[in-house]
Amino acid sequence: RSGLASVDAISGGLGLGQLVAWCGRTTQGKTALAADRALAWATQKIRVEVLSLEEREDDITRRLVANRADLSNDLLRTGALSPGQYLHAEAEVKEVQGLSLAIRDVRALRSTDERVVLGAVSVSKAQVIIIDHLRKIAYRRQGRDDLHTYAMGRFLDKVHVIAQRDDKVVIVLQQLSR
Repeated sequence: RSGLASVDAISGGLGLGQLVAWCGRTTQGKTALAADRALAWATQKIRVEVLSLEEREDDITRRLVANRADLSNDLLRTGALSPGQYLHAEAEVKEVQGLSLAIRDVRALRSTDERVVLGAVSVSKAQVIIIDHLRKIAYRRQGRDDLHTYAMGRFLDKVHVIAQRDDKVVIVLQQLSR
């Protein structure tokens, strides 16, 4: 289940072997939604991995802790917490660290090359993999006249094959153009 009642009612939930795209305009909450779902699934003992090509691991972790501690992300980022909030946040950090949730950013992947991202998806032991986001991947084009759209399509086909082969759910986030 996605955990979103209206989505689950329409789709029947997410199935192993699926490639799912969550798309939206800039600043419309794609990453926040993905982080929220990753946290919910990991809390249910589902192995989740986030491959972030846009945000740093510590920023995502802070968002997860803020979510669990019911604190604003800004409070955690600035450190302007009361002693009680600090203790609560510290306890939530330990809880998040104990979840079956891995976050890898560009520093861990070392590249945004499509082969590196495909390799990371392929070797991941997670049941759900979230790729944030498609526009940041450096695609290999086949010739001078190859369009970015075709290269992205080939990448998505390869990711879908990996999802099917390994019984994973792969969620890709994509920003829509205006």
